[in-house]
Amino acid sequence: MLKEVKSDEQIYSKVEKMADMARAERVGALVEGFTAEGGRPRARLVVEADGAAAEYPISLGEHNAVRLRLDTTNREEAERRAAVLRATGVRAEVGKYYHKSLGRDMWYINVSTNALAAESVHEAVRKAVAEFLLWCREVGVLAEDAYRRLAAKFERGMPEWGEVKFSVKLTEDGAVVVQYRPNDPQSFSKVVEFLRGLGMRDRCEGDWCIVHFTAREPEGGRPGYVRITVDGLKYIGWLALHGDGEAREKAQRLKEMLLREAEAKGVEVRRRL
Repeated sequence: MLKEVKSDEQIYSKVEKMADMARAERVGALVEGFTAEGGRPRARLVVEADGAAAEYPISLGEHNAVRLRLDTTNREEAERRAAVLRATGVRAEVGKYYHKSLGRDMWYINVSTNALAAESVHEAVRKAVAEFLLWCREVGVLAEDAYRRLAAKFERGMPEWGEVKFSVKLTEDGAVVVQYRPNDPQSFSKVVEFLRGLGMRDRCEGDWCIVHFTAREPEGGRPGYVRITVDGLKYIGWLALHGDGEAREKAQRLKEMLLREAEAKGVEVRRRL
């Protein structure tokens, strides 16, 4: 079932081809061999992309963390399997370590819960992981509330900036306020870097003084904030329509998220956004 890739050149040309395929949604995924023996729920996640298939060990660990971890002595195979994952939108890289007992180098792929649940990951892969979680719940190793929370994360897909929700509301004078209030520096940095990656400015630069968002880092137990300005909202709307490639896709996802938040607050908020 698994296609062999014979060289680095073949590996990386295959990556490009499979990336195009993933956008065409020619992707399949399923979970096989589930077991909870020894209280350690685990299975094999089988992913197929453009006819190239690969399988990966998947498990549920401490704090209900879903983990995909592959270790192999074959670098070529590690690169091939990472390429299949990347073709489906999973951020997967190959790392190396030295195994003392075997006396040789090992290559590995390690993918976290959030990386598997990212909205950039093909729906088929996220659904397969959600099925794995369902089996975990059915055998009693995953509580009902934890299952619902995790399954929802995989079903809807997490935005690139993580489990972050911008609030959208109106002030008393009718102005729209779009902001996120992080409690930790990591969440703050993730959102700020994401917005900057879209080309959004949080300070004046030279003769240009268009500020797309303002931000203050959490400090001393005080929450921080990231507020998108009116110019920032206009920029997101423009980028979602006229941007190129990945930047346009990210802006579209952000715009859709903000519109959903506005709709949840009522017709007037949605109209003004």
